[in-house]
Amino acid sequence: MEKNRIKRISTKIASLLGYVLILYSVAYYALDYLPVDFWVNLRNLIGNDESHTYYKIVPTEEVGAYPLVSLGIGISMILFSKIFGSKSSIITS
Repeated sequence: MEKNRIKRISTKIASLLGYVLILYSVAYYALDYLPVDFWVNLRNLIGNDESHTYYKIVPTEEVGAYPLVSLGIGISMILFSKIFGSKSSIITS
């Protein structure tokens, strides 16, 4: 009984971490579509602060495939938790 409980908790944690990793990779790529001064404009909208900040857009290096790796790991963690979670429910019934 304790073994099934531990397995259930571990599959829930694995799926939760998988969803967090997917959210991280989607948010990382979504930030590329926001304007440079988005956060300043949002702060000015909320706080009525007239900030005269100048941003110079400079080319930067690409990070690489790190968000893609986190996306792959997240999807695989969710799949493994679904597979092992369904097997444990079949075994116990």
